[in-house]
Amino acid sequence: MTERVATMGVEDMDPESVDLEYVDPETVELESVDLDDMDALSGIDPVDALGDVEAAAQQWADARARSEGVLAPLDLVDQVVVCGMGGSGIVADVVQAVAAPGYDLPVFTHKGPGLPAWVGGSTLVVAVSYSGNTSETLDATRVALERGAPVIGITSGGQLAELLDDADQTVVDVPGGGQPRHSTGSLLVPVLVALELDRDLDAAIDRLGAIAERNRRDVPTVDNTAKQLAVRLAAADAGIPALYGTRGIGEVAAYRMRCQLAENAEMRSTHHGLPELCHNEVVAWADTATAGAVLWLAEDPAEQRRIDVLRDLFADRFAWEEQITAEGDGPLERFASLTGLLDLASVYTAIARRIDPTPVDPITEMKEALA
Repeated sequence: MTERVATMGVEDMDPESVDLEYVDPETVELESVDLDDMDALSGIDPVDALGDVEAAAQQWADARARSEGVLAPLDLVDQVVVCGMGGSGIVADVVQAVAAPGYDLPVFTHKGPGLPAWVGGSTLVVAVSYSGNTSETLDATRVALERGAPVIGITSGGQLAELLDDADQTVVDVPGGGQPRHSTGSLLVPVLVALELDRDLDAAIDRLGAIAERNRRDVPTVDNTAKQLAVRLAAADAGIPALYGTRGIGEVAAYRMRCQLAENAEMRSTHHGLPELCHNEVVAWADTATAGAVLWLAEDPAEQRRIDVLRDLFADRFAWEEQITAEGDGPLERFASLTGLLDLASVYTAIARRIDPTPVDPITEMKEALA
């Protein structure tokens, strides 16, 4: 049942250095789209979501230029809470993971209305809403203002901008008209700059550019790691893929991929973190009837031995598995090295499944029903 697949390192994605088994799309148990057919790509992806992801490095660079001079009152607060939902909320997860190894202030994520009872005047609240109209984030912002907390808003406009302008709080404007999940750089970079967490931002931007160059649409599948991964994920034996990331940045990358597969490719997946899964989910691997693919997202070198042991002991429990290893010296660059590849793979997976990666009709319907 099992096929053990070579580890992928995002820094060596050129065909001469990647020992990744090439899977001919015609052999996959699914009538998937030929990802080397440029007409098919544009026909299935008319809004060009793929172009948004290919241009991630430029988006991050543009966001850095717009963020110059954005400062947070870090000397006046004892902790930071980053609020957001969905494609905006991933910013909170990334900031917390990037800050954890050595930041002086504790950083917390908050996804939902209201705020924890301990949030007050000594807490910096960062409200991230691409549209500016996310109800949960607006509610959290109102609570923060009522309690006298300083607030920084990251938004393209909407009610959030109006609310913070009226309260004389900082608002960072980001370009609108896109999809929140494909605007991560626009939303994330201003927060990193404001919190002085941007030390390896240049390296992260360079990393994103290199990944996009090696995996852009005109690079054939045989030389394109993101396309190869997409072909495999679109195949029937992938089942409901399990995405396992090492604690911190690796686990955030796994969660990000789960969200991207859901919104871009209409594909269910699960995610968990190491070492926690060794104390619960590993027991469920005895059920091989529902086994599918596994992606190991390795960012913390201290967890590599644990991954190796798990793969050796339980490789026969899965249809196939691969490891993607983060590259780079700083935490932000290492995050970029994982998500740069995975974001591209998620859009290619959508196209391979003949799914337009832009519409998210169920989310729209739910919001309209709740309004």
